[in-house]
Order: sequence, then structure tokens, then C-alpha cells
Amino acid sequence: MFIAKLFIVPFFILLVSLAGRRWGTKVAGILSGMPVVAGPIVVLMAIDQGMGFGLNAAIAGISGVVSLLSFGIAYCWLSRSCHWSVSFLGGILVWIITATLLTFLPQNLYVVSLVAILGLMLAPFLLPALTTIVVPARQFNDLPLRMLAGGLFTLVVTALAYVLSSQWSGLLAVFPIIGSVMAIFTHIMQGSEAVTMLYHGTVRGLYSLTVFFIVLAAGWASFDFWQVVAVGVFMAILVQLAFYGIARISTIMMKT
Repeated sequence: MFIAKLFIVPFFILLVSLAGRRWGTKVAGILSGMPVVAGPIVVLMAIDQGMGFGLNAAIAGISGVVSLLSFGIAYCWLSRSCHWSVSFLGGILVWIITATLLTFLPQNLYVVSLVAILGLMLAPFLLPALTTIVVPARQFNDLPLRMLAGGLFTLVVTALAYVLSSQWSGLLAVFPIIGSVMAIFTHIMQGSEAVTMLYHGTVRGLYSLTVFFIVLAAGWASFDFWQVVAVGVFMAILVQLAFYGIARISTIMMKT
């Protein structure tokens, strides 16, 4: 299971990075916000340490969306005037503070779901507005470095998750591993405006992650393990299809 976790993150960082180069930074943000990393980690936790542990981790992961948002908001604002290293450390500090505060939140599915959804609704207003054209990425093959950084992050986070409670394990499952790697390299290659675009996309992707964890937390106690996971994946994809459909309809209406 440990080997699986170690390779999942670099693999998805590769896919998200390639998608970003093909379809743009916002698409990369949407994909990095989806449950491509946190989802498998919590599923593997449930297999490794039992259904009860996994269920509690899924509930904590829902509230952890707020700490993930706080990291992105802090990084985006700091990136406008600071080096990527300062932006990253500032974002991590805000994540730690937010995650610690979230441990005092009642671990009730309805409560954490409400908090996560409110956070997602507020996040676009707390992120910097997009005001300038994003500078095209400089040509540099940074994919191996991104994958290596993702693997190292995974080692640290996974090691901590095994010695902490299910609540902290759930919060760490949504630690901004892909978000950190994508933010840092986007900042270096394209500048702060591209980072802001990345996180505007990430907010949209995080709706899918939230729905995925809600399905796990609501279904694991009563239904077949893998059937619940499959429904969670289906619902996560359906959320993004709904966003796409709404965007298309809005575009058509604006043209008419």
C-alpha cells in the first residue's frame, strides 16, 4: 500500500501538468482539486487500518477542504509580492493554523459538509481577481522535478498520517501535495497571475473532492466498500460535467 501511495502522486502530477500544458492553467487547477490524490489515500487508509478509521478520515477530509483553500488563498496573495519559497512557507503556516482550528470542529458529517461548502462558496471572493494576461510558460522540462517533489511530499505526509489520529490523517489526506507542487512550479515558470488562475480552477475541482468524501462518509457504514467508492467517483465526475454544462449555457446566453 505504501508503494502505491508513493507512485500515485507523481503519476497524477505528471497527468495534471501535461493537461495544463495542453489546455491551460485553469484546467490544471480543476484537475488538481479533484480527488485524484486524496481520494486514493483515504481509500488505502480504510483498507490498511479498517473501515472505521477510513470513515473518520473521510469526514475529517471534508473539513480539510477549508484548510486546503486557506493554503491556496494565502499562497496567491503572497505570490504577488514574494518569492515562491516565502509564498509556500506562508501558505503552509496558514494551512497548519486552519487545520488545527478544524480539529475542534464536531466530526459530524452534516457539520463538516456545511463548513466545506461555505468555504468553497467564499473562496472565489477571497482569491485575488484575475486582472492581467497570464505569461506563457517558459520552455523547460520540469516534469521530473515536479514528480520528485510530489513523491517527497507524499513520504512525509504518509509517515505523519500513520502516527496520528484518524482526524489528522484525514486532514493530511487533503494536504496540498499536488497544490503545492503545481503552485510552486507555476509561480516560477509563469508568475503570480498564473498561480491565481490555477487556484480559481482548483476551487471548482474541490467541489468534486468534497462530494467524493461525502459519498464515502455517508455510504461506507451501510453499503459495499467498492460500490461506494465507485459511486463517489461517478458523482465527482458528474459535478464537473454539471459545471461544464452551466458554463456552456452561460456562454451561449451571453452571445445571444
